[in-house]
Amino acid sequence: MLKRTFIIMLALLMAVPMLDARRKKPKVGEVADNVYTDKSYQLSVNVIEGWKYRIGRSDDPIRIVFTQSDPLAPSRYQDNPSLTQTPRLVMWVGETNQRARPFIDSLVMDDFKSDAKDEMRQEFDILNKFEIKERSKRPIQVGTHRGFMWQAESPYTEVIQSSASSVGGRQVSGKLLGTIIGVRGPENTMVVFQLISEEEFHDTLLEEAMVAMASLRFAGEEAAAEADGQES
Repeated sequence: MLKRTFIIMLALLMAVPMLDARRKKPKVGEVADNVYTDKSYQLSVNVIEGWKYRIGRSDDPIRIVFTQSDPLAPSRYQDNPSLTQTPRLVMWVGETNQRARPFIDSLVMDDFKSDAKDEMRQEFDILNKFEIKERSKRPIQVGTHRGFMWQAESPYTEVIQSSASSVGGRQVSGKLLGTIIGVRGPENTMVVFQLISEEEFHDTLLEEAMVAMASLRFAGEEAAAEADGQES
């Protein structure tokens, strides 16, 4: 009897952490009136109109991921549109004592390792590509903030089979473009965005994404702006 009771108690104790693991973790922020507000970092950014979004959970440094709902396919993929890289805008938030430029420079160095880089590589597709060619990097104005932008391309070649039973297939080549933008906020807060898409559509998508990125606001900024307006 005592042995059976001990086994039952042991099974119950083992079940508790399993239930905790299955329980959904709280989201890191929420969206209301098309504005994402982060609970921990006290910042906000507008949702991209017509794009889907996924909010991170618990202490996930990937705070929100935007995915274009109905992406266009390049002409090479007209018969296989599902092979198209779906445009994604990812937002990572963390803390660092570096400014945006050296922080972004360190991320794109092949031999550089850091916890922040490991965190970003979970969702920053361009950092995981085998072949990356830098296109440009420069300071950039992101709404009311100064930031730094790095852009690179990743060429690819794929073989598309005409049917499941066919041997060989049609070879297609293209390029993915990735843009990473970093913005330093108050109290060592760093916000980093990554946009990735097929090369043909990247410039148009970047303009669309920039509208959302330019809406980035940190706690206290709106109140300070209102006060400045009243003083003038």
